Amino acid sequence: MSSKDLREYESMKATQDYKEALDREVLRLKSELITSTPEFTVTPEFVITSTPEKIIKSYNDNKEYLSDIAAWHEIVIRYSWYYPPYGGINCRSDGKCSEMANGEEWYQYLNKACACPSEFPFGTVFNILGEEFVCKDRGGAIIINSDGSAWIDVLSKNGRYKWGTYIVAKYKLPRE
Repeated sequence: MSSKDLREYESMKATQDYKEALDREVLRLKSELITSTPEFTVTPEFVITSTPEKIIKSYNDNKEYLSDIAAWHEIVIRYSWYYPPYGGINCRSDGKCSEMANGEEWYQYLNKACACPSEFPFGTVFNILGEEFVCKDRGGAIIINSDGSAWIDVLSKNGRYKWGTYIVAKYKLPRE
């Protein structure tokens, strides 16, 4: 993506209609999450128009430009969690349970790391309701859904939220 395309994309993203609609939806989702019980799963009634793929593509094509602005971006995620000692799907496809996809050992990052879709580079930081997790792992089911939400799989012995809960989160791409 050229710098001109990036500016046009940022201009489109910043239109008042887009911002107002997104702000209203974020407030609605936050209010539902705050007032709901942990068993309640919020189902969004919208399609996210600013998909993470567009932002990631911008990042990959313009790393030098974007490394200076390392801004937080809002994203709707689907929450899940995993713990490698439980085995099975909690381990890599080759059966190895000691390392994450980036080659680091998981136990050093318990409650600090997560698996994120491959569209996000390793090192992307996700802020999930005030807690930060660094993307250091991948997973076969950790994808960006057709509605624009992204599965984020937190490395934790016990999950804080019900599996699949929609949460309005933030992410920041790594500086290079």
